[in-house]
Amino acid sequence: MFLKWSIPYRTLSAFSVNRWLFRNPVVADSKYGGGYKSQEECDHVTCECGHEFCWDCGVDRRVPLAHDNRWHKPSCRYHTPYHEVAEPPRPSPHCPACRLLAASGDPRPCCWPPDDGYPETYIRM
Repeated sequence: MFLKWSIPYRTLSAFSVNRWLFRNPVVADSKYGGGYKSQEECDHVTCECGHEFCWDCGVDRRVPLAHDNRWHKPSCRYHTPYHEVAEPPRPSPHCPACRLLAASGDPRPCCWPPDDGYPETYIRM
């Protein structure tokens, strides 16, 4: 179930909005704040703006797809612990973060994302 404002917001009471959010937890797109989804859907989310991200940890979906699951945040259920992969990190031409580094003359791969409290730190009420 998506939260859609089909009636003017001013006609909704704060209580009814909070009650709906309590029963239907949602998290916003970590980049733009749109693209809400319900708990029943998969963890690959595409925002209305086109930004794709992992629901579980909020990372830009293109980064782990270009590398491997070490680029999910450590608290993410899809994260692969660093010590479980023998291959060292390498820059990827398909990774937007690696392309930015390469454009600035840095030959290293992009960094693994740190845990930042997502999704709790991104919930907007």
